[in-house]
Amino acid sequence: MTLDYRNQYVEFIKNVEIDDIFLLELKTKRMLEDIVGLTTDTNIKVNTSIVGRSKEQLAVALSLDICANLKKEENQEPCFTCNATFIAKYKFINRIELDDSVEKEIIDEFVRRNVPINVWPYCRELVASTSLKMSLPAFILPIVKVI
Repeated sequence: MTLDYRNQYVEFIKNVEIDDIFLLELKTKRMLEDIVGLTTDTNIKVNTSIVGRSKEQLAVALSLDICANLKKEENQEPCFTCNATFIAKYKFINRIELDDSVEKEIIDEFVRRNVPINVWPYCRELVASTSLKMSLPAFILPIVKVI
């Protein structure tokens, strides 16, 4: 990150606030058999994409796909799946002038670094409470590490 880019990124961060975070879509499924006490392998995929952008706001979708499989059996239907999409809306407090050449890069970096950190607590709560409501042990998602 060059100093000029870094200064513009810092100014961007100072002027953005979370306006809303909400669940847009949710699909979950569990297997019928009792799995309490069995060990699972969990695969987690997270994707972000910009779904709206104006001079006043930015809207980003974060999609979470979780698939938990029993470790002891191969080619078995997953014991738990959760596919959720959250929308994070951000508002710009003061419109700052960014160089056209770096504006897209700054917004992409913000989406890559900040959106997962902002939305992840909602994902963790959703997955833990939903798995409990499905008579499964609470699936606790790991922390997000954006490097």
